[in-house]
Amino acid sequence: MKALIAGLLLFYLASAPTWAARVPSAVEFRAAYCSRILQWSVHQRQSDESMLEQELRARREGLLPKWRAGLSDETLQEMLQRSKKEAVSDRAASVKLRRYLEPRISSLEPEAMSAAKQRAEADMESVADLNGKCGFKCAHGPDFEACLAEECGAEELIKRFTGCRDPSWLSN
Repeated sequence: MKALIAGLLLFYLASAPTWAARVPSAVEFRAAYCSRILQWSVHQRQSDESMLEQELRARREGLLPKWRAGLSDETLQEMLQRSKKEAVSDRAASVKLRRYLEPRISSLEPEAMSAAKQRAEADMESVADLNGKCGFKCAHGPDFEACLAEECGAEELIKRFTGCRDPSWLSN
């Protein structure tokens, strides 16, 4: 019996390092960061779509004067279509990131994965602050994020965000 217990103890000690959570690689950390960013982005785009649809509906029903936003119905319609197209793209990238992370997540150190999400949350807060400070200059342009980077001096932050939209950097 003692030999059995000693054998099991040796097996446990020899196997313990393989059971321990490991620090995520740079790619895994970025995937966790981007997964959170894309979830937020899809939510923001849905909110934008809803607002644009309400604006267009109110205009059609004569509840709002066309001059209110300073934009034509055609421009609002283009913005709505662009937002929908970008949301589809963000969802696809988000799915790709989730599929990459799901089989790895249980073996990754929870604190490191939490740090990736915290970094994403901080960056999302920074983008919201930028949007509040100087987003009005960019709100109706063709490339909101490029405008934010240029007008607000947030090139690195916007680069991290836009880098999430094309997860071709994932290694399988």
